Amino acid sequence: MTPLQPEDVDVLLASHIGGNNLARACAKGELERIERGAYLPIEHRPDESADSAADWRTFRRRHLARCLAAADRLSDETVLSHVSAAAVHGLWGPVRNERVHVTQRFRSNGRTVSPELARHHRSLPPEDVTEARGLRVTSIDRTVVDCVCALPVDWGFAIADSALRLLTAADRCRRRELAVPAARIRARWLHHLETRGPRRGRRQAREILARADPLSESAGESRLRCLAVAAGLPTPILQMDVSAEGREYFADLGWLVHTADGPIKAVVEFDGREKYERVGAHQAQDQREEAILRTGARLIRFDGEDLLIENQHLVVPRLCALIPELTRQRLEPIRDLTPQPRRPRRRAA
Repeated sequence: MTPLQPEDVDVLLASHIGGNNLARACAKGELERIERGAYLPIEHRPDESADSAADWRTFRRRHLARCLAAADRLSDETVLSHVSAAAVHGLWGPVRNERVHVTQRFRSNGRTVSPELARHHRSLPPEDVTEARGLRVTSIDRTVVDCVCALPVDWGFAIADSALRLLTAADRCRRRELAVPAARIRARWLHHLETRGPRRGRRQAREILARADPLSESAGESRLRCLAVAAGLPTPILQMDVSAEGREYFADLGWLVHTADGPIKAVVEFDGREKYERVGAHQAQDQREEAILRTGARLIRFDGEDLLIENQHLVVPRLCALIPELTRQRLEPIRDLTPQPRRPRRRAA
């Protein structure tokens, strides 16, 4: 099938243009090869830093390009699914090193199996298939359920939160209005999960879906919340409001804790790359932090480095060191949400 172009990915396919022309453009440094037969124009950023290639949007752009290339060469009965469908829908997902995921009811013969594809073999009912950006993909509901069953729990939180945020058109200023539609969507997802028959990952999926929250504003916030909740800490308040010096601030997440001096707010901020893209963003963030601290609140910051597999075990100890009152409210860890060590993906021979 020949898909339409998603508006944010200008992928060039050898099947449409001709491999020789694309090869010459690659040699000139105008294109980069994403996979066999698929190329993207190279983005030139004058302020590009050494690690800017790690930007999530860059990897999502490349993953969408691979999705387009796969859809171009596969039959109409094949549907993009899992993290690939999530990327097409605009959900937060781990697209950095992911292969393109597709679902099909038939098994391919050995000659057409591609190491660039992760194939899932099952029949999809018509209501589980839709079209987004000109591509056949699993519906948002089906995509969420597939992802929370299959992904590491922290990324499952990110997928579910972003889908709920999208479906409810979430706004931090409409907190009360979101409660009812969000509860209905969570119930629908749980029903979808329970009616699909035996499936690996169902217990972790139940825990994730029941806790999905549309007020999370980034994958980093969702993954931090996952680590805190999995360790038995009380569920944090998302977009916690802090009044300071005549202004209203919203912290990414936090707790209201009771101390000997009275109740105080303990807030957590996740510093994603996009927070500092605007001119003057660093200075504004520093002023904001100082204003919040002057109210007597406690504040701790995390960034993407803290969410790396080798660093995740340090998140909760840092929280408890800043907010020792939380340890008195700490419950037993939720086993089905405890992140498991991730094994390195085996490279294709």
